[in-house]
Amino acid sequence: MKKLLTVLVISLVGLTSCSKYNKSYSIGQELNGGIIIKLNSNGTHGVIVSKVDQVTMFEYHHYEESLTIIDNYGSGWRMPNEDELNTMYSMRSSIGGFKSWYYWSNKYVNGKRTAIHFGNGTVTEFCGGGSYLCSRAVKDF
Repeated sequence: MKKLLTVLVISLVGLTSCSKYNKSYSIGQELNGGIIIKLNSNGTHGVIVSKVDQVTMFEYHHYEESLTIIDNYGSGWRMPNEDELNTMYSMRSSIGGFKSWYYWSNKYVNGKRTAIHFGNGTVTEFCGGGSYLCSRAVKDF
């Protein structure tokens, strides 16, 4: 009986400790300094977007300078890919704080960088990567 009770206690402790690692999240929830914009199928991992721009349209930065600023924002933060940027655009009202201007993605094709205008959704390719564009970081969790 004592062995059975010990096995039950150990099993319950194991189940309880595992549940904290499998916490389920929801889109739009705040987490780790950002807001969740993407989730895997069971809601345990995904992508968060920063609550603030790291680079604003009032600062002239080349794309590479914007990358450095985002890298310095903290561990794991990065430039969003085009799909993530589209999601950010579609959720811009609920996330908040976006300028009605272009935001960089990490997409680079034929010497051009892709950005999305958060006022009207226009996707534009910029040559050279230098301009007054905004940047907002994302992070996997």
